[in-house]
Amino acid sequence: MIDFEKSWNHSFSVTGHWWLPENAEIKIPGTLNYENGQIRVELLGSFDPNTFLRAMESANLSIINGRAQGRLLTLLDCRTVSKHTHSESADTSTLDARIAFDGVIFTNTDSMQFTEATIRLHHLEAWVQDDPVIRNTPSDTDRSFSRTYTLPDDRLVPSQIDDSYLTISSQYQSLRSGREDFFNYQNVLFLRTAAPRDLQWFLDKANSLSSLLSFLIGQQTGISHLNLEVPIEPLDAHSYPRYCRVYVRHWPFEPKKELGVFGMRYCYPMITERFPNVVDKWFSRSDQLRTAFELVAGAQLDKDIPVRFQFLNLIHALECLDRANGNRFYISEDAYQPFRRVMSNAIPSDLDDGHKESLKTKLKYGYEVSLRNRLSKMLSELPVELLPLVCLDPKQFANLIADTRNYFSHYTAELKAKAVTDTQKLYWLAQRLSIWCTCLLLREMSFSPAEIAAGMERCRQLHWTLQKPPEC
Repeated sequence: MIDFEKSWNHSFSVTGHWWLPENAEIKIPGTLNYENGQIRVELLGSFDPNTFLRAMESANLSIINGRAQGRLLTLLDCRTVSKHTHSESADTSTLDARIAFDGVIFTNTDSMQFTEATIRLHHLEAWVQDDPVIRNTPSDTDRSFSRTYTLPDDRLVPSQIDDSYLTISSQYQSLRSGREDFFNYQNVLFLRTAAPRDLQWFLDKANSLSSLLSFLIGQQTGISHLNLEVPIEPLDAHSYPRYCRVYVRHWPFEPKKELGVFGMRYCYPMITERFPNVVDKWFSRSDQLRTAFELVAGAQLDKDIPVRFQFLNLIHALECLDRANGNRFYISEDAYQPFRRVMSNAIPSDLDDGHKESLKTKLKYGYEVSLRNRLSKMLSELPVELLPLVCLDPKQFANLIADTRNYFSHYTAELKAKAVTDTQKLYWLAQRLSIWCTCLLLREMSFSPAEIAAGMERCRQLHWTLQKPPEC
């Protein structure tokens, strides 16, 4: 069951003793502090007896174990950030860690294997759109939460993610005081594997699920907490799986406000039947789709990114999405090879070696279409219902994008004359690219043109752009 007070936005401090797995008899007192996404342990001493003789040297330690205030802890990928010598008191050192396991001791990375993750994401309740159903008021003597409320059934997503299974479930905490019942209710995602998986696999899947939820909502979300189940072999009547809470060094994320159904692109009730297929597609094409989504989301959500960087990120996302469906060629690679050999052999032998290698690299991919050609073909394949959301004249639009990208890559006077360099005009051009990328991502998830148009209208980041007609 979830401890609702221990999310990644929660801060805590515990004091105890810390040691290295290979030298467990030497324990050093210290305090672990977790705050604002930072994992830091302050020691009254150091694991290296000579550390204070090498004050500028940073120690990198793979694993540190600890016992603090009744809790077993493992810190992973630690590095020294400060050391101090004191004439009248003990020397001190401070280390940062990348990962903290709360509830288990690991002595090596090979033993960090898990079979289940409980993943809590911000905005998950708003997306799932349900609450416990209040039943008839119980008698004064009935203090059972389950008799007062009925939790929604678990939703098993019949989708396989590398031989694992995803479940949308409900968890709660309750406290009865007099005739009132106070409770905290949250949705979680259970990710179960057929065989143990390592930590990085679970972290990648949790982050990818966070990206998928952000994509479906149209608003940024993030991991609120992550629990992992550690298998115990063999299991018997007196053995139970161990659970540990995982904290990861990260940029703090705190959602500004709760979302309503009209503040989301698609909530779960809208896509209940197709959600397993969405999950399958997302994970089977995770490299391309997640990369493209992150580029698009960065351009839409991070207002501190300069406009030209937003524009270039969106161009990268378009190419990424197009390549995910197979590359485009002027001619086949096999048919191109004779031409490549002729052109490679024509390179003068007295050129600088670096220059020759540069020319050969450019010739290697000479059969692939240019950006201008790629954009034109992509626009021609966009459904006619969605094309007016992106541009009015596909040929002019493709040329304008290609010329502007080429200018920001090469900065020549000739290219500048054709490019969009005015900041305001470039902003609106980037917004059209953002709409185009969103259309393509939703098409990859098998949404129809009508569903795509409706979803984008509900998306706060795109709503106002859609009110402004394209300029070309």
